[in-house]
Amino acid sequence: ESEVLSLKLAEKEILKQMIPYVKIIAKQFKFVRCDMYYMNGKVYFGEATFTPCSGILDITYIKKEK
Repeated sequence: ESEVLSLKLAEKEILKQMIPYVKIIAKQFKFVRCDMYYMNGKVYFGEATFTPCSGILDITYIKKEK
């Protein structure tokens, strides 16, 4: 939250425009990161990512012995 407070007023206004779109997209999934862009006065959807840690999370499976 402190990151949001340090934004400039114009950046906060842009963020307010993006949040409703992100909420609509994100509510359908357990985990999703939505990339949004603001160009020429308009909000654009970039992509949705469905893996945490940019998809580079190291998962090691350990085989249990019987």
